[in-house]
Amino acid sequence: MREIETQAITMKTTSRALRPLAPAVAVLLALMQGACGGGATGPSAIAGPEERSSLSGTWRGGSANESLVWQLTQVGDTITGSSSGGRWTGNGGNVVGTLFGSIFKFHESHPVGTTSVPGCSVEVEGILLVSSFQVGRSRAPDDPPGGSFGDHEPPTIITRMQMSGSVSGRTCGGDFNTVVTLYKD
Repeated sequence: MREIETQAITMKTTSRALRPLAPAVAVLLALMQGACGGGATGPSAIAGPEERSSLSGTWRGGSANESLVWQLTQVGDTITGSSSGGRWTGNGGNVVGTLFGSIFKFHESHPVGTTSVPGCSVEVEGILLVSSFQVGRSRAPDDPPGGSFGDHEPPTIITRMQMSGSVSGRTCGGDFNTVVTLYKD
């Protein structure tokens, strides 16, 4: 009987510990469901270090009502960088986070004086799923014909990286929750 009670307590504790990962799991399930069609292969999570490209570089995207640009640097699993954009049109924001496999957990801050709203600061945190997908590009009309396929060259396949997930934060206008997607240049 004591063993059953111990197992029940362990399950409750484990359940509470996993709750912060729920938004990332929901995003992962949504990405897996919508992975087919439209000229691009579906996103695939970036598994191990040998398969993972660096997150260093410029990332652009946002949500339905905001646009973000992140300039990130990766050293090991630590990510740091700058942020601009958002509803507050801030420049001079800072992004700090850690990569856990294909999950990027981050904190973004825009101190007072770095936003378009005087006296306002912004704090954002979130969990994003890092994935890659492939897009085919047909030959452009001004590309010269020829090559081994004559006038019918095969499409060029480009692999792109994206990060997508739930974010929440606080601005002078109050709290917010949204979903963002960023694409690496």
